[in-house]
Amino acid sequence: MRLVVPLLLSLAFTQVAAARPPMLDDDVDRYAKPPPPTPPTPTHLAHDDDHDDDRSEHARWRLEGGFGARFGSFLVNGTSVGTVTPGHVEAGLRKGRILIDGEYQLMSLGLPPEAMTSPRGAADAPLPALAGRGLMHRVGANARYSFGRVGEHDGGADLFVEGGFGLQHFRWDAGGVWTRPDLSLGLGGALWGQGDHRHGGFAVALRVNLARRDDNTDGPIACGGPCDQATKPVGWDRSFLFDMTVMFGK
Repeated sequence: MRLVVPLLLSLAFTQVAAARPPMLDDDVDRYAKPPPPTPPTPTHLAHDDDHDDDRSEHARWRLEGGFGARFGSFLVNGTSVGTVTPGHVEAGLRKGRILIDGEYQLMSLGLPPEAMTSPRGAADAPLPALAGRGLMHRVGANARYSFGRVGEHDGGADLFVEGGFGLQHFRWDAGGVWTRPDLSLGLGGALWGQGDHRHGGFAVALRVNLARRDDNTDGPIACGGPCDQATKPVGWDRSFLFDMTVMFGK
């Protein structure tokens, strides 16, 4: 009897298992959890590359050069040498709204006869034939900031201020040299265009140069015109030059 009962239970379980239909693959797929949704791929537009390239171009230092001419008034120890037209070249680095550059300027000039004096110790000696004529070489460094800008990434216009310092070196045709430091301040505007890896443009500006005089450092208190109080003479030459520059870079 003990062996009959387990045998009957085993036979009953086998019959139930055989009567149950097998599970198909479709049933497995029907009851399985669906896979998580795939996140959408962001759309990449062509103009995004242009804006990224533009931002990268303005975020790095770029080489820049230029050449041009200036004209205006120029003073030497308070005496005007008339209208001058110096030429200049420059080279530097630009990053966004900032430009730092160095420049070289060459100018021919001539002092009027009434501004000339005889050599020391020879008050009545005649002046050399070429007295007062010569060349001025100037080297300087400038920093410029564009405070106003309109346009797109491939071109536009700027308004800028700039300041710098330099050395004026005079070499007179009749003999002698003279070197003095100066300061320069400027205000101007520029039109520019920009390609894939190059840029160029044209700038105009008004420059004021301040340089120390050496003829009145110990001058007496006086009135140089109508006044209500005498003072010492001004120790600076003020020169005003209109600047035109062609710019290019990469």
